[in-house]
Amino acid sequence: MYLINFFPSPLIISVVVIIFLLSLSFPECACAEDFSYPDCKSLFECGRLRDIGYPFWGKGRPSYCGHPKFELHCERGEPTIEIKSQKYHVLDIHHETQILKIARFLDLFDGNIVCPESNTTMDCALFRFTSKNQNATLLYDCDPEFLPPQTSELLCMKNGKPEHASFVTDTYLANQLASRCELSVVVPVLLTAAQPLTNHALLTNEVLGQGFEVEWIIDETQCRACVESGGACPHPNATIDPSPMSYTSKVENSTFLFDCWQYEDHPGSYWFTCEMDDLQRPSYFVVNTSLANELGSKCAERVVIPVLGTVAQALLNHSLDVDGLLREGFEVEWEVEEEEECGECVESGGGCG
Repeated sequence: MYLINFFPSPLIISVVVIIFLLSLSFPECACAEDFSYPDCKSLFECGRLRDIGYPFWGKGRPSYCGHPKFELHCERGEPTIEIKSQKYHVLDIHHETQILKIARFLDLFDGNIVCPESNTTMDCALFRFTSKNQNATLLYDCDPEFLPPQTSELLCMKNGKPEHASFVTDTYLANQLASRCELSVVVPVLLTAAQPLTNHALLTNEVLGQGFEVEWIIDETQCRACVESGGACPHPNATIDPSPMSYTSKVENSTFLFDCWQYEDHPGSYWFTCEMDDLQRPSYFVVNTSLANELGSKCAERVVIPVLGTVAQALLNHSLDVDGLLREGFEVEWEVEEEEECGECVESGGGCG
């Protein structure tokens, strides 16, 4: 049997391979020196916070280096985070225990307490309160004749004006007093701060200023091992090893946004529903990076994948569905320089294995 030599000199194999996205498995953590994520080595810093990595991102640390819902901001040297449309002051972050210490009511710039007018709630899919907290109740516009000595006074700011509220750490007492007041609001406080308040060793605004603790419940086991080994941990996306392969000119990066809060009609996006946890979740397919960043703040998950440009356009024109887009896959070029011995072997009529 003779093998015909089709290899030109210099001996380089260049093959276009179509990869089907449906067969891809997106890892929890893309470890090692991934060429797509050099910026993930850059950690978030603001004020007292230093070396803050995954799942957090922001201020020069790209969004793909963290979870979409864990963006940090730096306002005049003060770190903040937004949870369920409510801004919180970030007091501390402990990566080892995945504990986030936050305060909702501290004015970042003049030290005043902003009057809370609604109960404090967390995104239960991402956070849970720790055992170091207890609930307290703020009561507004109460009949002073019915306020017992167990209540503490809070002077806070409402619409730029000072407001007086009553602060109660006893839940039973708070329930009794609620009917005598115009508004009651439940807020979490640290146990270690509530006890000194009872003993009059702390003021009410100091208790609220110390914040409370929540635990983020994203599994970081693989990511932590990845980072400790010298790698970077981005949010899951499709990647290609650049050493033997490279994308062809027909390929462009596109973004899938999953579990979005609501659907909004945007030109340049394709809306569809995706089944997650047995529920149909609103989702987007977006080609434009700026639009993906705009919509990404309203969605729980973001995945960047390479797709064929012509196929992406067909989806946006509604001449193809998401399943069809994934089945079309994308192209990579495989380039391998043949060793001299292998070239000589092939030229002599042999095979190179």
